[in-house]
Amino acid sequence: MCLLHVLYGLKQAVLQWWRELEAFMKTMGFHQASSNTGVFIYKHPDGQLVIALVYINNGLFLGADKALVDSKKHACLEHWECHDTGDVTDFLGMKVNKTALCIMIDQKAYLKMVLERFNMHNAKIVPTPIPSGYVPQENKGAVDPVQRQKFQSVIMLWLLPYNLKMSICI
Repeated sequence: MCLLHVLYGLKQAVLQWWRELEAFMKTMGFHQASSNTGVFIYKHPDGQLVIALVYINNGLFLGADKALVDSKKHACLEHWECHDTGDVTDFLGMKVNKTALCIMIDQKAYLKMVLERFNMHNAKIVPTPIPSGYVPQENKGAVDPVQRQKFQSVIMLWLLPYNLKMSICI
């Protein structure tokens, strides 16, 4: 079955694709993380780890041993119709910047887009988005799905100062 048909065709096709991916990763010695089914971990007998992050049709292979990471990545490239895009510069909308000792991930572009969508691109950062003394009132009416979606989209703006960048340094 063509991968494009599996991913974008029938509703149940995505589950079938995922089951095939899980089985393939298992044959390569990976096991799934219990906290996230899209994270696969391979532990080499010498203790080196390879972590594969998979989200729909995007994958990222990480590890300290470049040769081991490349061997696992190339096994996937040979099995699936996909290609290597080289060193990662962005993944799932996150910018990735690497130095000799650090990997920095940020979502500035995504957060700016959300701010612009809600016409808040000139908003000032405050320690809390709720005025002091606010007492919440219970909603006894029906939930408005449009308002719920807007709230869920904009709530991350409160976290804006904290979500701009994450660094992993040695």
